[in-house]
Amino acid sequence: MSKVRDFAEIISAGITASDAGLDNVTNESKATMFTSPTFTGTPVSPLLNLTPTTTANAPAGVEGAIYYDSDEENLMQHNGTKWARVNTPPPSGLGGTQTTYSGYKVHTFLADGTFTISNGPMTADILIVAAGAAGGHPHGGGGGAGGMVVHSSFLLVDGVYTVTVGAGGTQAGSGWGTNGGNSSVIKSGASNPTVAVGGGGSGNGDGAQGGADGGSGGGATYSTNTPGASTQGGPDGFGNRGGYRNTTGAQWPGGGGGGAGAVGGDAPDTTHGGPGGDGKTNNFRTGSNVYYAGGGGGSVYSASTTASGGSGGGGTGGSQSGPQATSGGTNTGGGGGGNERFNTTYASGGSGIVVIRYV
Repeated sequence: MSKVRDFAEIISAGITASDAGLDNVTNESKATMFTSPTFTGTPVSPLLNLTPTTTANAPAGVEGAIYYDSDEENLMQHNGTKWARVNTPPPSGLGGTQTTYSGYKVHTFLADGTFTISNGPMTADILIVAAGAAGGHPHGGGGGAGGMVVHSSFLLVDGVYTVTVGAGGTQAGSGWGTNGGNSSVIKSGASNPTVAVGGGGSGNGDGAQGGADGGSGGGATYSTNTPGASTQGGPDGFGNRGGYRNTTGAQWPGGGGGGAGAVGGDAPDTTHGGPGGDGKTNNFRTGSNVYYAGGGGGSVYSASTTASGGSGGGGTGGSQSGPQATSGGTNTGGGGGGNERFNTTYASGGSGIVVIRYV
């Protein structure tokens, strides 16, 4: 076979380096051949064949190096720091309210919806807050905050995820405040983030009802000094129990609802309900820390100053002769305040929220 020196001829003819005599060509000549070559003629199939390599076995790489990744099913190029796909659109999402900051793309869900991923998989930071519960009535403890889940660098695959944002628990003046609704991000057949569990309500202080279990537990009532426990699971989930009532005396104060960051406050004396437990901060939505999932304050029969809700949307407790109980903050997962006998504005829990961000 004649010795071919033109690189384009070597590729189009499918000739090996040894056949072409490249083993006898100087390094300087080889470098010249690989400088902006022009391929001519009818190429042999395959024109250029790279041995498939798994991601785990990727070479160390230097800037400009390439290899074919059999896991990614894509040609990978090294940028001097890491391997990245060549000429492939980056992973992207669709759904919710979309914003950006500091290089992050953010999808915020204030109500139920879907999150669709293309060109994945993607690694995302995810905040899931369940809805808060309503406080009890009468002599009620504060409603527990919704459970809070924080995942960093969670792997999401291509496809459609169903996003559920829990609705706040309600109080109709008949005893138990209902638990808040769960919040979640779920795709069938995929590895899914932890479900955030709705907050636990508080009961009727005239009956044998204490606090209910939930993401964070409801506060104890006058009649039953049993706060609700936290049932929020997972290593990235946060919730706490509700607080205890103080006494069975004439003012009948209730305990505060638990928050994502702290237990519900015990009623400090006979004339004040227990404060709601504080929530936790998170910065996924805007880059600035915001409190979520604060517990509701407990009620007290007669007082001009009522128990405060926990930081993160917790509602204040009500009083017979003073302020009405207030509801948990919308899209905070805050628990509603405990209600007193003649309160006419019944405090509900705050709805939840889901935030997904990625680069």
